[in-house]
Order: sequence, then structure tokens, then C-alpha cells
Amino acid sequence: MLFGDPTAGFGSSRSKHGLAAFEAVLCLIPHAMLSLSSLIFRRVPKERIVGRPVIWREFRAHNIIFATRSVVCSVVAWLSLYHNHAPAWRTMALYVSGSTCLVSNVAA
Repeated sequence: MLFGDPTAGFGSSRSKHGLAAFEAVLCLIPHAMLSLSSLIFRRVPKERIVGRPVIWREFRAHNIIFATRSVVCSVVAWLSLYHNHAPAWRTMALYVSGSTCLVSNVAA
């Protein structure tokens, strides 16, 4: 739960203080940074080493692709909610989320 909200901040377009529920979007940053932080390791095995908990190149790429997809879809859903699901924003969220999912599946 995010700040006592079971919808993780996406249940309402406005917080208690009349501001956008921006805290929910900020909580996506660690999610993206965690997968991107694997890029700091220069020498990563090309293939999986069975029996050892070591990340390999393909697994690292999958993690980055799918974490980025999740962040992009969550941000556009938040933008639609922030604009009270105005038709243009809702349509944009639908197309961006759908495109992001298709591209991530092709890239993976």
C-alpha cells in the first residue's frame, strides 16, 4: 500500500491536498532504476551459468525491457487519470500502452 491507499495512488486523480497524486509516479522511479542499474556491470556472462545466481546478458535485457514497459504504461495511465479520463488522454493512454506492450514483446 502506498501511503495507506490500497490503489497505490491511482484510485483518485487528486490527493487530499488538492494536488495530483504525484507520489505514485515518483514511486515508479526505483522500479525503473533497479533494472537499469544492471548496466553498471561491464562484464556479464553471455549465457546462463546453471547453479549460480548470476545475471546474464539476455536476462538483463529482458529485465530492462519489461521494467520500462511497466513504467511507461503506469505513467500514461496516471496521465489519463490526472486529466479525469478526458477522451484525448484516455485514447493516448490506450494507444501508448498497447504500442509499448507490442514493442516490448517484439524486442524481447
